[in-house]
Amino acid sequence: MVRTHGFERPLDPHQVGSWIAFGLFAVAFFVIYTPVHTDAAGIVCSALYVILGLATILSGLWVMRTDPADPGLVAKLAAERTGTDFPPVSAEAVNYCYLCEVNVRKRSKHCRRCNKCVDIFDHHCPWLNTCVGERNYRYFLLFLIYHAALCFYSTYIHSMIIYHLAIDVHRLREAYYLDEAGQP
Repeated sequence: MVRTHGFERPLDPHQVGSWIAFGLFAVAFFVIYTPVHTDAAGIVCSALYVILGLATILSGLWVMRTDPADPGLVAKLAAERTGTDFPPVSAEAVNYCYLCEVNVRKRSKHCRRCNKCVDIFDHHCPWLNTCVGERNYRYFLLFLIYHAALCFYSTYIHSMIIYHLAIDVHRLREAYYLDEAGQP
């Protein structure tokens, strides 16, 4: 069976672990940081965290949904699905994959985890459970940029939370224990 996107089973343990870690960091941010910082700066920090988080999720979903398969393999699978004749071999297809049983481009390589040839294969990413190739490389780089920005930003925010908790331990009670009127 040929894997066409990163959501197909079996899911990689790295992928599931990263989803859980991402969720835990988001929950920690909104449980610890957001209730305490309701001023304008806190709202801006929360909004930036949400924007970076959504950009990371959406770019990761885009990478996982884009099939990086070689065009020769895509044409073969489409012909098998519709029951039509297999299209003629293009001039670019100079290699033959014995596993896919199709002519592929020169720089295509077969990914054993996805069981398909990937055009200009870079690597199989276990964190996204998909191959990275020519068709989804730009989205992968965008995902890495958003993810790095989110990591740096959340490291900064969480270190500031720990720093302020260490300095203002006496104010921790008033920050989380308010009376019915919202007063400490």
